[in-house]
Amino acid sequence: MEANQLLNKQVLLKTILISSVLLGSLLFALDGIFHNWIGELNRFGRGMKVGLSLLIFWLIVTASLRSINRLAEDIPAFSLLIGGVAIAVLGTLLGQLILQILTWFEEPWAPEPNYRTFMFYGVGGLVASVISLINLRVKDKTVGNVLELIFIVVVALLFFYFAR
Repeated sequence: MEANQLLNKQVLLKTILISSVLLGSLLFALDGIFHNWIGELNRFGRGMKVGLSLLIFWLIVTASLRSINRLAEDIPAFSLLIGGVAIAVLGTLLGQLILQILTWFEEPWAPEPNYRTFMFYGVGGLVASVISLINLRVKDKTVGNVLELIFIVVVALLFFYFAR
């Protein structure tokens, strides 16, 4: 394995690790804040919590992929896709694992973990990764915007098809 490929793999793995820990910690903190300060959530509160968690998720995944792309310029696009999904899944699982440990110790303020969320965030990580890849690798902005719009429309159609 040549030195450049080894460096690319190190950048990818270290970024995945750091970003996953950051994402898991922030999602855990958001759960704790909403559970402790707001208490029982109504529909608006749950929507606000989901919206904030998706914003945090989106920012971390896209910023991480941009960092990987800058530090390892010749890294394959497939590695960036895998990296985005890995950050999303591992970060979400870490946040839920922290909640699980707190419930084992019977902390009264810790909400029950919801392990099903990692699948949702995994798909979200794939979507965020593809959009980031389009923005990072397509040189012509017009073509990039058209590809991004087409991808978002296809994802929305698939979502509505499977949601019914």
